[in-house]
Amino acid sequence: MISAAVTPPPEREGDALLRVAAAAAGTHEIEEVLEVAAEEALTAVNAASLSVSRWDREQNVLRTIINVGDLGPGEERYPTGETYPLSNDSVGGRLLHKGLAYFNAVDDPDLEPGCAARLERLGKESDVGVPILVEDVTWGEVYATTAPGQPRFRSEDVRFLEAVAGQLALAIGRAELFLRVSRLAYEDPLTGLANRRALEERLERAVIRAAERGGDLALLLCDVDELKAINDASGHAAGDRALRDVGEALVAAAATKPGSLVGRLAGDEFCIVIEGGTLADARAIAAQTLQALSRPAENILVSFGAAAHGAAVSTSASLLRAADAALYRAKRNGGGQIFTAGSHAPAPAARADRRTLRRNLPDRVRDAIHEVGVRFDGDLAGEGVLERIEAVAMALSEALNAAAWAISCVPVGGEKLHTVSFADGRDQRLQGLHLEMGMDVYALDDYPATARLVETGAGVFLTRVSDRDADRAERALLEEYGREGVIVTAAADYDFTWVLEIYADERSDSFEEAVLECGLLMRSALPPRPAERGDAALLARRTRQMALTGTLAARLAAATDGAAMVGAVAEELYEAMGAGAVGVMQLRPPDDRGGRRVMEMAAGFGLFAKPEFRGLEQRADRGLVGRCLRERGSVLVGDVTGEPDYYSTEATREVCSELDVPIEIDGLPWGAITVQDCSPGAFDEVDAQLLVSVAGQLASALREPRAGEPLERT
Repeated sequence: MISAAVTPPPEREGDALLRVAAAAAGTHEIEEVLEVAAEEALTAVNAASLSVSRWDREQNVLRTIINVGDLGPGEERYPTGETYPLSNDSVGGRLLHKGLAYFNAVDDPDLEPGCAARLERLGKESDVGVPILVEDVTWGEVYATTAPGQPRFRSEDVRFLEAVAGQLALAIGRAELFLRVSRLAYEDPLTGLANRRALEERLERAVIRAAERGGDLALLLCDVDELKAINDASGHAAGDRALRDVGEALVAAAATKPGSLVGRLAGDEFCIVIEGGTLADARAIAAQTLQALSRPAENILVSFGAAAHGAAVSTSASLLRAADAALYRAKRNGGGQIFTAGSHAPAPAARADRRTLRRNLPDRVRDAIHEVGVRFDGDLAGEGVLERIEAVAMALSEALNAAAWAISCVPVGGEKLHTVSFADGRDQRLQGLHLEMGMDVYALDDYPATARLVETGAGVFLTRVSDRDADRAERALLEEYGREGVIVTAAADYDFTWVLEIYADERSDSFEEAVLECGLLMRSALPPRPAERGDAALLARRTRQMALTGTLAARLAAATDGAAMVGAVAEELYEAMGAGAVGVMQLRPPDDRGGRRVMEMAAGFGLFAKPEFRGLEQRADRGLVGRCLRERGSVLVGDVTGEPDYYSTEATREVCSELDVPIEIDGLPWGAITVQDCSPGAFDEVDAQLLVSVAGQLASALREPRAGEPLERT
């Protein structure tokens, strides 16, 4: 054995030591210093191999960090699991516990058996080990060997390695100090997560990378609801514990998206930078966190706001503002849920589509419809029907702040409604729970309104628990579930009729404005079926219908008189419906003799554009149009030949399908819209809902000129 005292190294080794010192002084990255030191020391002492290891005190093992030179069996330059137990290594124990270097040679008569076995196992002639002492505490070891035939180590070599170990100790001490300072600067002391400074710097870099590479980037903000109540009720220790629990739940959820950084901004606010992530990823992380914190052991309520990087939200500041605005909406709507900001600016064509959604539609519903539409052509293009309908359910339930949703299906010819996916509560609405067919079943006969949708394979209706005229069975179900209302919409494919139900409670936003969009979006959720003739045309028709009410609103606003408005409605409907004939019939004022009222064709397209239909007159009580005026509701007939009320002319003898809706202004009949086609079953309940909406738009537009007439006369 030799002393650990350090003496000046030989002249030939001085340059190597200077290079190690320069590396130690020039960086805070300990790995870089270790690599330079190991290579320089290996060459300077003419060793066969050299290693640097860290002492793991808990496991009482040496963990090798780097190996250089001629490596033995199983050794790697940068090993991940190379360890050496110290329980039976007395020489290694003295080095680590007392700071004593050692030197061994295979022909040393006093060589301890353990050291001899190690040299024999490694196939080496001699070895040397020196401690690395950081602030007089053993940190690890520098270990070198010579191969058979090489000169053995000299005392000068040992002292040189001790000098190298001293430089390493300085570098390690500096790096650990830098790490401690960095933790103070970048780490939240309560949760151990990144702090605001670390998050902002990471977000800034992520925004630059997303802009340069065109990659995805999402930001998720989280706020602990009612933290003050926890502090007041159970003390600040309980509040701190709740914050740590939230941090752990966020880290566990974010682990599903590698590269995410979870941090605490301040107080009860957390943030996740999801590089390479989308709003869908943010929702998934939020949903998993909500589920983890809703367990009885936790029972902590949190709210989320998410935003995604895009052309409209292109800076870190705007991304934070967008996510914060979404978080505010989530908390304002009762908390315990996630809201997202519509931050992706669509391409020009998509932007035009987005503008064409109804003007009175809330922005959040517009954003949801646009986002799902983009996903239908993107990540959901190859998915099945259930996954696509789930995307509709999640997007609309979030936009409307719905309480719950459920997806069911009815096999062709079946009489039972099978629930296959549902989300019962705001904490679950972003990830549906799948059920096996037959586990949750309802008889269609018990729910006539839903049965009618299933029978036609399309349509949508809204039921409020307070509406005494609504389906009694639907209202009873709402009362049983404690819900205020439900939108029910259906769409059919080859094998099933699919039914989506979105439930409202007292915290939900108004459902009335989104009923039509729910129906259209449900139809769009069914992927194209190339084997069925006409599917492409149907899909194109649904796309045109989604755009209709918006383009129509623009044309009505630009029209200067009632005739122009009526003509615009007929033309836009003809383009959107793809029907054989579209007409707008107007009631004439009653004459002084009190005779039967008459209606005339005010505007017509398709078949109704022919000369014989210009100025066509018809008694207001005749035909299916007359029925819609009497009943003050839509009339949908798939085969007019079986309808006693149907009124035919020589020019319309080939018509088979007809859809009529009344136009009322201030509660009084003004006329009707009629859509007709030569194909049987050409229209469905979704078309009827669309025409009702258009009739309402026309009535509102016509009302404004009527209000201005007295002023014009004056």
